[in-house]
Amino acid sequence: MKKTLVIVLGICLVAMFAGTVSARDIDRNSNRIMKDLNGTGLLTDDSVPGFYTAAAVDTYQIVRYSFEVTNAMGWTTIDHTAQHDIFYHVDDFVGAGGDYGLLVPISGSQSMWCGARAGSDLYMCGWISAPGYGQNWNQHFESDAITVADSTKLLYHVVTHCEGAGYDELYVDYLDSSDEWITARTFGGYHDSVDAIELTVAETGTSTKFRFHFTADGGWDDQDGLLNTDGALILDDITVSADGVVLDTEDFESANVGDHSTAFWTGFGETAYGISSGMRTGLMEPDPCHDDYGTQWEFFEGSIHPADQAL
Repeated sequence: MKKTLVIVLGICLVAMFAGTVSARDIDRNSNRIMKDLNGTGLLTDDSVPGFYTAAAVDTYQIVRYSFEVTNAMGWTTIDHTAQHDIFYHVDDFVGAGGDYGLLVPISGSQSMWCGARAGSDLYMCGWISAPGYGQNWNQHFESDAITVADSTKLLYHVVTHCEGAGYDELYVDYLDSSDEWITARTFGGYHDSVDAIELTVAETGTSTKFRFHFTADGGWDDQDGLLNTDGALILDDITVSADGVVLDTEDFESANVGDHSTAFWTGFGETAYGISSGMRTGLMEPDPCHDDYGTQWEFFEGSIHPADQAL
């Protein structure tokens, strides 16, 4: 009896060992090195669903957009080069807040501010440290044309509070005799300056303009919270004269809070580049595997044949 039991156990052990070896042989033979799209070795096993196996049958298509025929089907286009608003505005700073005590009029009860208060609208609600200034601002405060026979002069008082270092700067510019904007002053970081710019007709030509041009790059500002400021700049007590005659004096006291412009000065944002996409038909030959080849979205730059429908 004992001899029989020993024989049976021995047979079982041999069978188990043979099964293990067989299983390992199958795994080893079925595994192979494949290259993924980036050229990295990937160990796959043909005995299980592979790396590139199609989606399972219980994967469902939630929505499909064919855009036929030139139908946007709810999609819209946005020009991210467009300025969200005109941020040069007259302010009395009542309730504006700020962390540095700069949000007060330079003189009188009102000044021109290039900045934004905290708010709950779609643009401002994502800001980290409003009030302040935001990403990719390109804001102008520009004078009317000035006729010059001999010389012209600009007097102003400005407080800047921005990143500086060539990233976020205020440029005080004038138009030269070739109608090109020339930078006379650059302010970055914190500055409280009373300044005068005097130019001759040889520099300006017989007609010129002045502007306060603020630009910011795509980071390190109050919008992302990596920099906390009281806004890009505050401007006041501007005087423009030509050939010794005062043409305009502006202290913003007669303006309304929120005004972007005065009788002699105009605030505005940089003109957007424009939408460079739209729907167009007939771009591709018919695809026998699909029935929605009639309309595609086209993204173009400098094309003399833009899309049929630029939204």
